[in-house]
Amino acid sequence: MDGLVELRVKLIFFEQAQQCFRFPVQNTIRVSVWFKDQRPSLPAEVVVEHEPLQLNTERFLKLRVVRNELLMKNFLVDNKLFLGPHYEAIGEATILQIIKQ
Repeated sequence: MDGLVELRVKLIFFEQAQQCFRFPVQNTIRVSVWFKDQRPSLPAEVVVEHEPLQLNTERFLKLRVVRNELLMKNFLVDNKLFLGPHYEAIGEATILQIIKQ
C-alpha cells in the first residue's frame, strides 16, 4: 500500500493493554502511535506474523504506520513510538529497521 511507512520494531505491550485487547493477540491489530512529546498520533497496524502477542513480552515484528510528511524525520532507527488510544501508552515500539518509507 502506498502512504505507509513499514518498520521492523521491538514491541512490548504493557499490563494496561489488556483493557484494549484480549491477549494473546493472534491477528493484526490497529492502534494509534506517536513519538514522545509529539502530536499528532498516527494510525498504525501491528502485524502479528507467527506467534501470538503476549503482555509484557518483547516481540520483533512489523509495524505499518500511515505516512505523515511532517513526521518523517522522526522515523529513525532506535527511535521509540508509543502505542495506545488517545495518548495513553499501552505499549512501546523501538524502531530496528525502516523497511519502506
